[in-house]
Amino acid sequence: MIASQLNSKYIIQHYYLIRVIVRQMNKLITLALRLGNTLNLLIETCISLIRVVVFTRKSSHLPIRQQAHCSILGNGPSLRETLQDDLAFLKTTELICVNNFVASDSYEVLKPSNYILFDAIFFELDHLNAHREDVKAMVQGIRNRTTWPMNLYVTQKAKKSPYFQEILQHNPNLKAIYCNYTIFTGFESIKYWFFKMGWGMPQIQNVMVAALFLMIGRRFEKIYLFGADHSWHENIRVGDDGGLEAKDVHFYDKTEKQFVKFNEIKHFNVPSMSQQFVSLSKAFYGYEVLAKYAKKNNVLVLNASKKSYVDAFPKIKLEHKL
Repeated sequence: MIASQLNSKYIIQHYYLIRVIVRQMNKLITLALRLGNTLNLLIETCISLIRVVVFTRKSSHLPIRQQAHCSILGNGPSLRETLQDDLAFLKTTELICVNNFVASDSYEVLKPSNYILFDAIFFELDHLNAHREDVKAMVQGIRNRTTWPMNLYVTQKAKKSPYFQEILQHNPNLKAIYCNYTIFTGFESIKYWFFKMGWGMPQIQNVMVAALFLMIGRRFEKIYLFGADHSWHENIRVGDDGGLEAKDVHFYDKTEKQFVKFNEIKHFNVPSMSQQFVSLSKAFYGYEVLAKYAKKNNVLVLNASKKSYVDAFPKIKLEHKL
């Protein structure tokens, strides 16, 4: 009987001792994780500062907004429906277009005052992209069809592009806004300061992220996103020969796109499926970074796309906002 009582007392003492040890270990693990995260942010910040010193150049001042609200028009297939249903609303906002929007008949109807081109392919027509007749047609379309004043947001690389500079000289309606595409990560307070100064940006995996970043910098009260389908994963597959195939669909397509081998779209190393989804992850993460940045700057971003996989912002039906 006495032995049984002693044994029970021994077990209870060890039970409480184990609980104390577990609690202390949890505290140590939490502290270690916090220290690890802080160290990681410190390293990222230091690397970003080095990038700024090496790559950042004097950039153009962002234009003063002309209206309180703006609409960023992505080129996803759903924009076709938006242009049919909501053209009147779009005309009440300051408009921002990206990439090949000029291929649409709506270009001269909407007369956007802002156009974003961030991909180097638009400034470097070398052996890797000399086959891209669509790129050549797009750039020439902007040059020849823009009969109104328009801000053309480009990276610093465009300054050294004879091809791009010739376009500016040909059309005085085009005003180049040179931006520093220097990726800055790390501590939020430091990162946001460099964002504000125009010396750093989040990673731009998709031009819509660049457009949104720049418009937050212009301090619009509300920013509407249209045509941000971001449904690329629906248009990638593995072909019968085991290679990746894709179709690149947009609202302005005149004919239905067909699946083609990936190396016919990108004339360089063909990525694996896993690499494709890593790339898509970076695009969506860019919106998460900008959701916090927009909130910090009291800018309301609303996703009014008819179809969209972007989940970082409130999704609305436009008729509810009219």
